[in-house]
Amino acid sequence: MKTTLRLLIIEDSEDDALLLERALSKNGYDLMCERVDTPEALKLAFAKGEWDIVIADYVMPHFSGLDALQMVRESGNDIPFIIVSGKIGEDTAVKAMKAGANDYILKGNLARLLPAVEREIADAEIRRRCRRVEDEKALLQQHLQQAQRLESLGVLAGGIAIDFNNILAIIMGYCGLTKMHYETAEKNIPYIENAVERAAALCRQMMAYAGKAMLIEAPIIMWALVADVVNMLKTTISHNVVFKTEYLSGIPSVIGDVLQLRQVIMNLIINASEAIGEGQGEVCVSLARVKIGCEQTEKDYLGTIIPRGVYVCMEVADTGSGMDDETQSRIFEPFFTTKFTGRGLGLSAVSGIILSHKGFLQLFSKPGQGSTFKVFLPEHLPVMKM
Repeated sequence: MKTTLRLLIIEDSEDDALLLERALSKNGYDLMCERVDTPEALKLAFAKGEWDIVIADYVMPHFSGLDALQMVRESGNDIPFIIVSGKIGEDTAVKAMKAGANDYILKGNLARLLPAVEREIADAEIRRRCRRVEDEKALLQQHLQQAQRLESLGVLAGGIAIDFNNILAIIMGYCGLTKMHYETAEKNIPYIENAVERAAALCRQMMAYAGKAMLIEAPIIMWALVADVVNMLKTTISHNVVFKTEYLSGIPSVIGDVLQLRQVIMNLIINASEAIGEGQGEVCVSLARVKIGCEQTEKDYLGTIIPRGVYVCMEVADTGSGMDDETQSRIFEPFFTTKFTGRGLGLSAVSGIILSHKGFLQLFSKPGQGSTFKVFLPEHLPVMKM
């Protein structure tokens, strides 16, 4: 049974094109062949359908084989491309291969053409199969991520339901006591109000987790806010943890909600101190002005490229136990913890707050080597008054 070969020949000489066809027909190919010799005809040929291989003359009156090769490769097509020439020096051959040609053949040695075509077609089929495997892997990864998101939402719903039920039980209990003994109302109402505030705080955390928290924005001097939180936590965190701080000069301010950013700082520092456990360790909190240029490809923990610009970068690093890859992939899920149950939204809220501030979060960690969280917040440029 003959194998169909869709052959596109880029050649200004009809006779030379016939020689190429004859060289390939010796193996019994059923040739579907078309000859073009201009850029316009090349574009039209690719618009009409797919080809198995392209064979191009190196020198032609209207454009060269390298021009044709560039057009094909710039279109994203990795179709096998062989250049033929009556005369081609070693330097020219190297130039063609660097430009993306798969092979080059002298017209005086067309016996090499058939083996070269068969090899390149076989290699192209291997590449196609590899791409199909990669596409399947990407699809499976998407399904896995969707399943993880659904699992995360289930955990979130379950945790919130438990917290709200506990809060409602308190409210109902004190309302019941008040109905039975109206004279206790003055004593019971503060407990009810406290429970309502807890419910409202939980709602705010849920909004933060979703990155939809309502912001009360104002310019914030980050070094002052960080210093205030660190000084407060020093008195409450275990004495086996040593704090180190580093605030470089010239740290710009940011625009944000001071209460929410305070929550971010507190959560990251508390998380770092808990990672140290009962042994001796250090938590280092630093601030720096970071400029990301267009040549850099900084990414956040989700793989999102951080846009170029100037940021205030807060880094919280600890010398604790560190995290393996599985833990890192789940650390921002709601109610996930490696310590104990009932942890709350925790780092998932941190991630949502940073998102709502148009910021980015990085995580670097290895088991036994501690963890480092980096928060990038866009710098605030004050408007100059005229």
